[in-house]
Amino acid sequence: MKLFKFLTIAIATLSLSAQATPLLINGGFEDANPAGYASFASDYSQGNLYDPASIGIGSNPNLFHGSWGSFGAQEGINMLLVNGGQSLASNTVWSQTVNLTAGSYNFSGFAASTVFFNPSTLRVVATIGGNVFAIGGVALGSNVGQWDGFGGSFSLQTSSSVTLKILNLGTEYGGNDFAVDNLTLAAAAVPEGETYSTLLAGLGLLGFAAIRRRVRHDARKHVGC
Repeated sequence: MKLFKFLTIAIATLSLSAQATPLLINGGFEDANPAGYASFASDYSQGNLYDPASIGIGSNPNLFHGSWGSFGAQEGINMLLVNGGQSLASNTVWSQTVNLTAGSYNFSGFAASTVFFNPSTLRVVATIGGNVFAIGGVALGSNVGQWDGFGGSFSLQTSSSVTLKILNLGTEYGGNDFAVDNLTLAAAAVPEGETYSTLLAGLGLLGFAAIRRRVRHDARKHVGC
């Protein structure tokens, strides 16, 4: 019985360790206070969302721009609202730098058009040791409020500082407006092969214990005779 309990605890611990651990600050944009804005960098200015190249955090795009659709966040209450409308040096909508240990990581997020014309195209890049890697992106459609997922993976051989960026490739003055939400960065789950190896090892221990108990039982019966 003790071995069964031990194996159950071991498997449960392994399962928990494989779950995604969020590593970004305010990735869901729930914090609309100055600290929430300070958690990321942007080439866009915080301010009036009728102005081109501006950003804001809110719960409904239509409350900030009369031409934008009315819809809710992909997750939680708030989202990052973006008025594209201008070509900037790098068009970095959102950027955050994180210090990571060696391993594999998954980055993901969601974006939705806030207006139907000139939908934006977003690209995600990771800067690692001075090198820039494209790790994902999405071409938004004209369906206002339709949340489309995007993201990608990358691996680190050693502990590194990684800067993640969402770039807006659209430069149109009209349209080119969207929302971003539910950005996550998490260590990749333990490969299934390792999970099965651990499970098989546990089953092997169970089998060994069962054989050992039978040998002891047979020995006691023999002595009793």
